[in-house]
Amino acid sequence: MYSETLGRNVKTRRQNLGITQDELAKMCNFSRATIYNIEHGVVNPDGLAVGTIKTLAENLCCTYGFLIGVDDEENIKKEVVKKVASALDVDLRDLCASVV
Repeated sequence: MYSETLGRNVKTRRQNLGITQDELAKMCNFSRATIYNIEHGVVNPDGLAVGTIKTLAENLCCTYGFLIGVDDEENIKKEVVKKVASALDVDLRDLCASVV
């Protein structure tokens, strides 16, 4: 079950971001085969290091919890806002205040 959820969520996020398996593999410093195996449920998430899933989450602009199926889409939005604030080197509260 978890391998299907992880695989489905990785693939969906990757496709929504418009990146290929090869591109995601390079971004994460993984092999393309690793990405393929995760997306197709070949790899059991219990066998993956927590760092592996966290690296995927960071590069897919979502949370660890979303990838394993315990967070919802709203948490992805929050994660993206945090990354934008960090990239712009601004305080998150200032960024949110300027949008509202």
